[in-house]
Amino acid sequence: MKARKSCWTCKVYNSAYCAIVTFDETTPAIRDSLISLALAQKSTPGLALFYALLAFSSLHWYGLHQQAVQLKILALQYLSTSVKDGPSMPAEAATQHVAASMFLGCFEILLPSESSGEWLWHVWGAMDMIRATQLDTQSSFGYLLDWAYYHEALSRFAAPPCPNPTFAILNLLSEICGTLLDPRDPNSRDPTYLDRVNTFKGQLAETTPTSLSPPSTTSKADTGTELYQLATRVYLARATQSPWETPASLEALTHSVFTGESNVLACHSCEHFFPLFILACEARLDEDRAAVLGLIERTCRNSPRGARSVGFVKMAVQSVWVQQDLHADGELVMDYVGVVSAVISASNSIPSFV
Repeated sequence: MKARKSCWTCKVYNSAYCAIVTFDETTPAIRDSLISLALAQKSTPGLALFYALLAFSSLHWYGLHQQAVQLKILALQYLSTSVKDGPSMPAEAATQHVAASMFLGCFEILLPSESSGEWLWHVWGAMDMIRATQLDTQSSFGYLLDWAYYHEALSRFAAPPCPNPTFAILNLLSEICGTLLDPRDPNSRDPTYLDRVNTFKGQLAETTPTSLSPPSTTSKADTGTELYQLATRVYLARATQSPWETPASLEALTHSVFTGESNVLACHSCEHFFPLFILACEARLDEDRAAVLGLIERTCRNSPRGARSVGFVKMAVQSVWVQQDLHADGELVMDYVGVVSAVISASNSIPSFV
């Protein structure tokens, strides 16, 4: 059994870590740090992380089978004991606890499409521990925070503010999703609400470049941040538009998506699935839609996450296009949030966009 555990740890080191999705590309440094934490088994959270890592590795390599489930149960048992220490937990132990929760969340994401949305509970548990132990104030754990905040923000759960630009745009996106009202709701005309929407627009205007920087002059993290900023601007404009008119600001935004130096469709691939979904939904012309599908196909071929996650993005985008075409000759603007929510809810499991 010990030899097999060692083998699974090697599989994490060599390949399974590619399925661990963060805001930026998963790097060997992140992998090495997580494995180092997992091998430091002197505490209960350390054991929780160790077994969670083995469960994740086993599932990634062999698929769902009895031993993977047994390892997951062991991880959950140690994690349940670990959480009782709460705020008094030392920093390393808290980090191990958070990493164990995230590995268990990734375990759930890897399960077949008919699985439940249990990954959400693990991500929220990781965030609770981060807040309780104030790990977000310790810069040495940035890679772990990146991993947790990425999934937490996309689950539409409010996250604490952070000066890091990666966290900042995810936090802002999360806050926007939790605040916006249906434009047909009478409360959407309340002055306080309108002031809040304008504040969001101001925050985005202050942090968003006018166009994406040329690939040769920016890092992958910077490009990801810019993609999220652009997608958040599009989402905010669409979600707050009146049912009787299209906001003028969208014309400039969609132009920056499909033309010029910021042409998203010219990318070799796009590992940031949420921005890809939001921006792809803006394609109206046949040539733009063909280019979107080309980008999705390239991403599918190059993504370490496999065809399942990319396939969901493709299905969701095409479903939105169908609704757009059905509304093309109508007098009223399409219910953007309603259509997007309906498309995402059509999945058999809660999609994570990772």
